[in-house]
Amino acid sequence: MLWHRWRQAALVLILYHLGRSPVEAARWTDSRKVGYRDQVRDLWYHGFNAYMNHAFPFDELRPLTCQGRGPDWQDPTNIAVNDVNGNFSVTLIDSLSALVVLGDRARFSESVHNVVEFVPTFDIDTRPQVFETTIRVLGGLLSAHIFAISEEHGMRVEWYKGELLDLAEDLGQRLLRAFNTPTGMPYARVNLRHGLRRDETSESCSAGVASLVLEFATLSRLTGKPVYEAAARKAFYAVWNRRSDLNLVGNSINVVTGAWVVPLMSGIGAGIDSFYEYALKSYILLGEPDFLDVWHESYAAVMKHLRGREGFWFRNTWMDSGLLASVHVDALSAFWPGLQVLGGDVQNAIKSHLVYWNLWRRYSAMPERFNIINKEVEIKGYPLRPEFVESNYFLYRATKDSFYLDVGARILGDLQRRTYVRCGIACLHNVETGQLADRMESFVLSETLKYLYLLFDEDHPFHIKDIPIIFTTEGHPLILPEETVGPPAARRSLRQAEKLSCPAYYPPLLGIAEDDHWSPGIVGGVKDRVDVETARHLVGGPDSGQEWWTADGWCELPQVEEYAFDFILSTDGKPKPEDLSPGPKKLRKVDDGFVLNDISGIRAHIVRRLDDKGYDITKLGPHRVLTGQTVYVNDTRIMRPVAVEVPSDTAKLDLFWQSSEPDSDSGSHAWVAEAWTASFGPAPARFPEPAKLVIPPGGSGCTALPEPAGPLQALVWLVQRGECNFLDKLVAAQQSGARGVLVLSSEAERITPSLGAGESWEWGAGDPWLVLLGRAASAGIVDRLTKGRGEGEMWVNVQVLQREVSTRTGPRYLFVDGKPLVNTVLMDQAGRL
Repeated sequence: MLWHRWRQAALVLILYHLGRSPVEAARWTDSRKVGYRDQVRDLWYHGFNAYMNHAFPFDELRPLTCQGRGPDWQDPTNIAVNDVNGNFSVTLIDSLSALVVLGDRARFSESVHNVVEFVPTFDIDTRPQVFETTIRVLGGLLSAHIFAISEEHGMRVEWYKGELLDLAEDLGQRLLRAFNTPTGMPYARVNLRHGLRRDETSESCSAGVASLVLEFATLSRLTGKPVYEAAARKAFYAVWNRRSDLNLVGNSINVVTGAWVVPLMSGIGAGIDSFYEYALKSYILLGEPDFLDVWHESYAAVMKHLRGREGFWFRNTWMDSGLLASVHVDALSAFWPGLQVLGGDVQNAIKSHLVYWNLWRRYSAMPERFNIINKEVEIKGYPLRPEFVESNYFLYRATKDSFYLDVGARILGDLQRRTYVRCGIACLHNVETGQLADRMESFVLSETLKYLYLLFDEDHPFHIKDIPIIFTTEGHPLILPEETVGPPAARRSLRQAEKLSCPAYYPPLLGIAEDDHWSPGIVGGVKDRVDVETARHLVGGPDSGQEWWTADGWCELPQVEEYAFDFILSTDGKPKPEDLSPGPKKLRKVDDGFVLNDISGIRAHIVRRLDDKGYDITKLGPHRVLTGQTVYVNDTRIMRPVAVEVPSDTAKLDLFWQSSEPDSDSGSHAWVAEAWTASFGPAPARFPEPAKLVIPPGGSGCTALPEPAGPLQALVWLVQRGECNFLDKLVAAQQSGARGVLVLSSEAERITPSLGAGESWEWGAGDPWLVLLGRAASAGIVDRLTKGRGEGEMWVNVQVLQREVSTRTGPRYLFVDGKPLVNTVLMDQAGRL
């Protein structure tokens, strides 16, 4: 017997008292957040004061022996130390922006003075890594300079005269010598005093070569000298322009020859990670759409070729074939969910974060490398990396789900328990045994604890002010003067501007079992998703026992939505051979995009938009379609009338809410909502009596119930959009005996739910119908459920079907799975829009 067949008066109490998501928000009071924020602050100062007392002016603190450490002078080949420690007090410089975040103006001023006094020049005979020195030192100097001169952010240093910017330019000039290669890609290391060694290795990695744009562009725009930005930009595109036919970049590359170095693997972790990060963040900071094009194309390639079939893991593959190359994930890849949030893909970010969260739950840390097949750690250290903490912070800001506060509290507790020592904060040498290492990396203060602090600080100026700020890969906040942002006018005129936006986040809706059926329940959170247990299983985490008490009693298999795909176009739906080299009579370039006069045989690469408003064509045959460009379809053969009429009805729905609590404020309520009918399936018909609205287990409606004839029979499903297509929802409802499906959406513009490519649906009498509610109607239902907190019932009936007859005044789009190809416009037989 299914769990939901039991009478469950006790279940509601269990859900409330065991801290399920709807109640977590109440538990996380303002005072509790402040308490955790202050604990993070105390831990940060413990580490920073230990460095200043026991290590400064050395580069790093050795917390177990209470000593400082600089470069390994005895062993120049010790790159684990010498790549970071250049004898320039790296921990102090890297910590300056954290003092800004903490709002400690006095210590910030003091620390700026210490840098100016103890690091007067970078004329130093050391050979640090270009990438690490750029992100930790150059980025730290630039960020501190921006805040030290600004009245707006409350951190102005009165005596400061731009000394940090002078130091940054001194360092930038010395780093520029590494870019003296035929390809423009920098060597991995450079001696700050003497320049390049004759025997300097030519092998570097994509992240090290291409993740310099934010810092070098900021240096250029603050000094007015374009040479720095030009060098970093050239290096970035030198990597991107050598991508494979799958739009994947490799890990290791020869900066002299430009050839990829074996093994030719692609991934999102070590060696490649910040390439993706700087593609998106460079667009955000600089406002130049060329970087956004790279982000769109590279992200689509990752989602198509690196994402596992279950939708959680991102694997390493061969860059030329997309086939599996290795079976591990590393700690650096935990940055990915945070970057997905910045790109607007919150739902996929939630899923990828769950994997790293379950790794942390299992080991109370993030192991350096984990094997996803045997589910065991391969490299057992944890140097207190920030990537997982960063992603957790961004997901909380995007969703405000208290689950991420719970995660942050667990992280803080584990750091306090396992890494706090008398002279600072120590790295974990072994996450399984708890053995410590005698090192405190500078990023512990510059990133890990900074993001943890911001997580609990709801009223931080970064959160409540409209500040155009971006964090570098080292966590340094950068803000550029508005007049320095954006492409030159000549380049801007060639690109049509887009007003990109991210879709609103809607939490999952829960169903509560009552009298052998499900009713609309309370608004849930991440912990209530049906795929939470999937993530735990993937990492081999301990059994949660959820199957014994969950309201569902069964686990829904993950549903992965295709992110990018290819079509060979045709006018009649029949397969056509691909035209590998279409001529200008068929496809020609125009100022704002392309005109497609003959679609037959043209391969179109289609990618889901980050704003969730449909799809874009990003490639036509051999041609890239850039952000803001339009594809004009001028093939008259596809304008001929078709024999099948596609409904375009608006269904008016009567909705009723009745509270089950006589004294409840929610009481009873009735209202009318409009919904858009599907282009397939039967039309909605009025019921003799209103039908009860119910939420199927999981809330997405993608899977039929194990026992179709029972709890949900003769009811109407209320489901969220996504996780599967419209047809899957309707089939699941039919197999479960439901009478109809109401799909909640965040879209304000009309969308007609349609069949995808190759799908068909034959319906008969009594089969369920499907309608889609827009943003306002969906928000009204969610609001009513939230106010009612599950203590009531909602009913629906179809009031009237209204045929919409309207004249098109705007562009006409092609549609894929009910979503428009936004950058594609159909022209009429006279060649007009």
